[in-house]
Amino acid sequence: MKKAVDFEKLKNILGDALTEEKEVYEFTWPGKRQSMLEALRPLRKVLRPSVEESINWDKAEHIFIEGDNLEALKLIRESYLGKVKMIYIDPPYNTGHDFIYPDSYKMGFNDYAVSANYYDENGNINFTRDNSTSNALYHSDWCSMIYPRLLIARDLLTKDGVIYISIDNNEVASMKQICDEVFGQNSFVTIIHVQMSTVQGNKVKAAKAGNLVKNTEYILVYSKDGHKEIGRKPLLDPVGYDNHYNLFLTPISKDTYIENSLIDVLSKESDILEELQALSLTDKKGKLSSTKLKDYYSKSEKVKKFIDTNADFIVRMHDSIEVDSDFKRNMISERVYQYFAGERDYLVTLDKNGRTKQRIRLSEKLNYADDFYRTYGPTTIRGDWWPGFYLDMGNISKEGGVAYNNGKKPVRLLEQLIDFTTNKDDIVLDFFAGSCTTAHAVLDLNRKESARRKFIVVQIDEDLDLSLQKATGELKKEIEGQIDFLDSVQRKHYLSELGKERITRILKQKDFESNGFRCFSVDSSNMKDIYYAPDEYSQYLLSATDSNIKEGRTDLDLLFACLLEWGLDLSRSCKTEKIAGMTVHIYDQDTLIACFADNVPEEVVREIAKRKPLRAVFRDSSFVNDTARVNLGEIFKLLSPDTDVKIL
Repeated sequence: MKKAVDFEKLKNILGDALTEEKEVYEFTWPGKRQSMLEALRPLRKVLRPSVEESINWDKAEHIFIEGDNLEALKLIRESYLGKVKMIYIDPPYNTGHDFIYPDSYKMGFNDYAVSANYYDENGNINFTRDNSTSNALYHSDWCSMIYPRLLIARDLLTKDGVIYISIDNNEVASMKQICDEVFGQNSFVTIIHVQMSTVQGNKVKAAKAGNLVKNTEYILVYSKDGHKEIGRKPLLDPVGYDNHYNLFLTPISKDTYIENSLIDVLSKESDILEELQALSLTDKKGKLSSTKLKDYYSKSEKVKKFIDTNADFIVRMHDSIEVDSDFKRNMISERVYQYFAGERDYLVTLDKNGRTKQRIRLSEKLNYADDFYRTYGPTTIRGDWWPGFYLDMGNISKEGGVAYNNGKKPVRLLEQLIDFTTNKDDIVLDFFAGSCTTAHAVLDLNRKESARRKFIVVQIDEDLDLSLQKATGELKKEIEGQIDFLDSVQRKHYLSELGKERITRILKQKDFESNGFRCFSVDSSNMKDIYYAPDEYSQYLLSATDSNIKEGRTDLDLLFACLLEWGLDLSRSCKTEKIAGMTVHIYDQDTLIACFADNVPEEVVREIAKRKPLRAVFRDSSFVNDTARVNLGEIFKLLSPDTDVKIL
């Protein structure tokens, strides 16, 4: 191994002997600059549509992209710039397992790289090596993977867009610092703590040994413009009964009540008293106590039913309140009145000292909670602690009907994030889609609300057969199960096939008659790569290169490549029709019209021009000679001068 001086340590030792430079706080790692440049590096690839793998292609508004997510993000950047309201990602946690995102970065540490097997034989980062904690670049590899993807993701968000990032404790600190840089520290909203497990099973032994066992995962939340009010409506969690709600109102006129003890009212209900006695919730004399209302409510179905039914008449004492002097003059002590002020009404009473006090109805606290059971009862507004999702994890293997257990997130978690953040026609993006829980959540939420949110999900086409060769232990069993499942549904052995199968099942099982998704894959450019020196050309080569488009590329391949180049989104209506026997593609009415046939006659060109599309596309072989190409331009100048015409 080549030996060298560690100049950074030398500088620290010499200290003041060196010229002082201004120190600044900065989060960095080996490869940061290269990963930043990677986000800006041009990409000569396309998204190839697959009608066969899609559902309801013509009307579909949802998008599934198969391939490396960095490449996919680059390809859709112009089309979805500033259009995505919410991004959710659950990137691979840095647990020491292999990466499957083969980004190419060049770093200035060749001696280390050679000894650590950092590069493969092609000079790219070797992401198939074990990224263990003993690796000096344990965190750097992971940071370099996530950084360029977040840079592009930021551009896709709407001005008020929000990104949620699931992460565990291995990289939450690094992720927070990266996001502070990418989105800005002022854009940080909070870190949600999700209760994904409890102290049970193997964790009990660890806890008894003195370990603080891990029961939560984190979701980092950032808003693009820095606003903190990111929710449409608050989420609610159930709470126990508040014993302060111990008064019962009995109406004596339209807006006037007398006040009694709730305990006295319950004691007069013989069936309730019998149930409480059977549950051993009364004292030795069979009496009830207001300090035990919480127990009565949680353990007695009859008490709960009575209180829920009469919640408008069950109240608690509250603070003093100012009322109109004329209204107060007519109040009688210890009666409760309904008092109207503006658009609100209050319950008010005079105490023995002549002070006006307010009463609060229990019904204002009762609602359906957003917990696993959709509990009806007293609720509180949820903050950054999201409890109870360990209950969903017990059923996680069955959600979506696909074999993807390792790292799958509950649909309820995603539904609540989406419902909290988005309106009914917003776009939701997930570029670490996994088994497509995000897509599942969007579809379920749309069905419940009759909404039209649209998802874009991206999943790398990891070859499971290759992954199985390297896997061991539980991971190997997981992959074997995925392969068996894919065999059972006659799909290829790629991780992305699980997501496609899940979306397909959801669409077929539920009432989504007018819905569907379009499937795309990242692939090489539609154009041929021709690298010949001038003296290498022959007449044969010249004739062979008459068409600059690769063999096997379809009209739809060419059409959607044009959409991306023009920055048009991928989910608009797309139909074909015949004009003079030629197939013509019409995208989003007259946003774009394309004809990729050979030797397109003038009457077809004229018909397209008469429709005055914003854009028109042909291929080079659509014209017999240069005269026909010139004629094309003249026809559009005459009939549709504002049309942007492109020839491939």
